[in-house]
Amino acid sequence: MITPDKYQKKAILLAVAKLMKTRLKQGNAPMDRKKLAAVREKIGALAPVIDPLVWLQPDREQDSSHLNNEILQEILRGEQLGVWALCAHSLNHLERVIAERRPSCILEMGSGISTLALQVFCRPLREAGHEVHIFSVEQGEDYAAQTRERLALHGLEKGATVVVCPLRKEQGPDGREIHSYDFSSLPSVMNDEAADFLLIDGPFGPPGSRVEVLPELIRLKSLAPKAHFLMDDALRDGEMWIYDIWAKRKDVKLDGVYWVGKGFLSGELVG
Repeated sequence: MITPDKYQKKAILLAVAKLMKTRLKQGNAPMDRKKLAAVREKIGALAPVIDPLVWLQPDREQDSSHLNNEILQEILRGEQLGVWALCAHSLNHLERVIAERRPSCILEMGSGISTLALQVFCRPLREAGHEVHIFSVEQGEDYAAQTRERLALHGLEKGATVVVCPLRKEQGPDGREIHSYDFSSLPSVMNDEAADFLLIDGPFGPPGSRVEVLPELIRLKSLAPKAHFLMDDALRDGEMWIYDIWAKRKDVKLDGVYWVGKGFLSGELVG
């Protein structure tokens, strides 16, 4: 006889197996919203929990030995990747995108390990004579100071600016309470430069709090025409809701979600 507890465990194991199969089948291609919704529905039916696509498959690559970049491997030795920071698989994906896109101005939401990584990934571009400036937005001065110290410790401070944009509470598109950045000081810090690559891994707040990042940066003209962007945690329910909101915009083209780490939503501005 299968007890409810045993049934639940079997269902979770089945859900985990289906997720692993989905990741392997998807490979390095992005998944569109329709297919993502179908996967979410199937997995949610087996394991009715919040964020099942992330919760049932936690980051496995939690140390720097899984990184492709040997310099970053050494810098992040002993660090726990994943959980709050990007996992090794996500960082490897980010490195490929930077090498392919060759951005001149990078804007990042949420500083830390990813800031160190971006500086390392941009080194070959700079050595080839391609100028790159990174602006990293942090919601609190304490974390911003830590990032500045870590950049200096590894000699990576040149070409990187960490700016504090505090959070404010407001209502999202459907009336839910979210936390959004106050970007009022950002254009002056960037000297009115427009970023051609955007990495969204903040702010920290209630589900869906990243929904205003892209629209606000577009309004402020802080993003260049056809700027490319990646949003982390795209396999969480709150970020899938953001996918739906942004998909309605005519000035944004969404490629889909890459199944790396907690998911990268990929897209670019139109025009």
